[in-house]
Amino acid sequence: MVLLAPQAASATAFYDIPEGHPLAPAIIEGMTAGYVRLSQDRIFDPDIAITRAEFAFMLARASKYRGDISGCIERMRTSPSWENWVLSDADYNAYYGNPLCVLQNADLFGAFGDGSFQPEEGVTFAEAARSLSLTFGLTKLSVPVLYAQDWKILKPYASFLSVKKVIPSSVRGLAYPITRGEALTMLYRLRHPGKTLQLPVSAYQLASHLTDPATWPVWQRYGMSIPYRVTWPEPHIVERGKTDRYVPKRPSQKHITIGIPKPGRDVGERVDRYFSLDLYPVEDATEIWSDFKKDPTIRVTESESAGSIRYARYRERGEQCQNEGMFVVGPHYVYRLLAPCLQPKSDMYAYWLRILRGFTVYQASDPRSRR
Repeated sequence: MVLLAPQAASATAFYDIPEGHPLAPAIIEGMTAGYVRLSQDRIFDPDIAITRAEFAFMLARASKYRGDISGCIERMRTSPSWENWVLSDADYNAYYGNPLCVLQNADLFGAFGDGSFQPEEGVTFAEAARSLSLTFGLTKLSVPVLYAQDWKILKPYASFLSVKKVIPSSVRGLAYPITRGEALTMLYRLRHPGKTLQLPVSAYQLASHLTDPATWPVWQRYGMSIPYRVTWPEPHIVERGKTDRYVPKRPSQKHITIGIPKPGRDVGERVDRYFSLDLYPVEDATEIWSDFKKDPTIRVTESESAGSIRYARYRERGEQCQNEGMFVVGPHYVYRLLAPCLQPKSDMYAYWLRILRGFTVYQASDPRSRR
């Protein structure tokens, strides 16, 4: 799990969160601000699923509703609607009682359709996404949660968090419970939007694999996969490849245009899209990589190795604009993803980040790799 980099964090009060742990800054802030509780055994257990009671406490006390927590239950007990409002399985005298009261009143988190709270059950990522998005003002769209299994209708909330780079890369899916560490990570990032925007693409998830349909099956033929929006036309493949002005300045074996068509005056189907993927022979990987590293217009912003596969995200300075791309050396091809002249504040830039985050090249031993 990757959070914002710790900056001279002192040792925390939890034995399993030492100084230098990725969660240390969030733990220290949470304890100082009062939304992280110190357990009797002084173990945080970041990989354990967070309960609904714990999530209610953490969410309410980390939010702008904190000032309404004190005395919330006392105020509600004098209300004529108390009998209809109270949840029979919630212990309002427990540590989470007043925080739950505040969230319940604001329809941010609480009861299911049957009137239960289920305090010791886990919180699915879908439900957490709804509560976090509404609590931190990312949307005003309030979809009721009638059953714990209602993750499909809550999909839009994952996208709200996705845009803000809030979702940790460890989140498995909308229907899965989130852990204590993931809940704290998302709260910490929402409380620090300026720092969160500086996170590298490898540190967070965009919601493509959580909200999009299965990837286009043809990708497997090329030993890789890319998340693809259901509203986009199928990628256009030019089998002969092409030579262009971008590095590497040599013919590709295949040229694939991706995304929605660019505006233009052409008649008929437009194959010029916002993004492209070129495949080069892996036998030329050494020369291609050398050309890439030597080019003075290119600045590598992130690099990573996964087994024998090398990834490099970069920016390329053009005459009139800046291009963004990613080179990957895989077992079967050298891949170049490219977004030419894309403006960082444009709507399409969010899709570009989504593609980068979900782009996967399979190891030679992977059964999904090209056969």
